[in-house]
Amino acid sequence: MYIIYHYNSAVTVGEPGELVGKIVAGDPLRQFDGYVSKEATNKKVAMNVFKKGDMAFLTGMLAVGDIVEAYVLVNVH
Repeated sequence: MYIIYHYNSAVTVGEPGELVGKIVAGDPLRQFDGYVSKEATNKKVAMNVFKKGDMAFLTGMLAVGDIVEAYVLVNVH
């Protein structure tokens, strides 16, 4: 899992961003086959996140990275 801000930049320590998971085709733990609705799938998948041609699943969860590369989920309620 990674925390990103604006699709193509990883956050620094203490900076908030969205928790995303890298999609890897052929890896049963990292592949994403999509939803029944192509429109719904397109809303959850970001292209070219860290390099050209890669994909990531957008969780919609706000998180902050800490100094030991752990994630702190932020409650927005």
